[in-house]
Amino acid sequence: MSISLISPDNVIVDLSSGNGAGANFGSGCAPDGNRTTFDDSAATAITAGSSPYVGTFSPEASLAALNGGTANGNWRLRITDASGGTLGALRCWSLFLYP
Repeated sequence: MSISLISPDNVIVDLSSGNGAGANFGSGCAPDGNRTTFDDSAATAITAGSSPYVGTFSPEASLAALNGGTANGNWRLRITDASGGTLGALRCWSLFLYP
């Protein structure tokens, strides 16, 4: 599975590609720590984590690539699954922009 964030300027940041066996990024939608959060300053890389990836992880590519771009507009989250025969679901996601 691959997860990418795409800015309104069409800058693509690879958050996670091919990590983990199976599913589960986060274990719920509640903001009480059940989510997977991507942050460049995280102590643990997503490549060093394990499912269900609950907590804060640095993405595979730096979010700094988005600095200086357009904040207003349509942001997209692209999720692709190369494994056949399984179904997945995106239950929730949020985007927080900090100056």
